[in-house]
Amino acid sequence: MFKQTSRSLRCPSQIARAAMHALEEHLPRITIVTLSGGLRLQRDLGSWKNLFRTMRDSESDRRLEDLRELSTVLIMPAVSVRTVVDEGSLGGRKDSRLLRFLELRADWPTLRPTLPAPALAALAAAAAPATVGAIAPPGHDRR
Repeated sequence: MFKQTSRSLRCPSQIARAAMHALEEHLPRITIVTLSGGLRLQRDLGSWKNLFRTMRDSESDRRLEDLRELSTVLIMPAVSVRTVVDEGSLGGRKDSRLLRFLELRADWPTLRPTLPAPALAALAAAAAPATVGAIAPPGHDRR
């Protein structure tokens, strides 16, 4: 199906993983997201998920689903964010990647003071799972 050379990708799963890597490298460059931007990101991640599903690469599909779940904090009402932070109601998630996505919200400067400081500190201190690329703060290069 694919030409095999030392520099070429040999199967659809390699293509999916390369695309997923590129996407994970791109996301940290996002700085502030409005509601419409969050909706667009959700739509785009859905398109990527459909592509990965056709390539039958379960690892990339799972990693992308994780990013889609995280990105829901960009479009949820501000009143719902406290529940996510307090109770981990986003799939039980309580790690630094959740805090990074919260910081992308356009309303973060007004939202942050309304959230419990101990819960935010716990999110900042919690390590992200190694199976999914971390989202670095703006201006930080992960390389």
